[in-house]
Amino acid sequence: MGMLGLRVSISKTEALLFHGPRKGPPRGESITVRGTVIKVQAQMKYLGLILDGRWSFGQHFVHLGPRLINAAAALGRLLPNVGGPGSLCRHLYSGVVRSMALYGAPIWVDALTADNRALLRKPQRVIAV
Repeated sequence: MGMLGLRVSISKTEALLFHGPRKGPPRGESITVRGTVIKVQAQMKYLGLILDGRWSFGQHFVHLGPRLINAAAALGRLLPNVGGPGSLCRHLYSGVVRSMALYGAPIWVDALTADNRALLRKPQRVIAV
């Protein structure tokens, strides 16, 4: 990367080892870069997605559910209390929350198990109300 004129901040560097379903994450493994020890982690956040070594995205969905509920509730507080919002307004707000839910979908779609689907369904009631 140095040859390309790019610099890496070693203090912000993280390492993740991708492994098969039968192997667990390594315990106590680390990488040394320019004298700085970087521990290999079981999961890490990258571009808004929580990655793990098995590409299961379990923790991503665990954290995504409450974020969707909070976003739907925050948008709901913006709506008028009397008479409720119009259908166009509801459609717009649900689109915002849907976009949050589907962010990174081309990457995690293969990991969408029944458990992960259940985690995505939980916020739907708040969004629908």
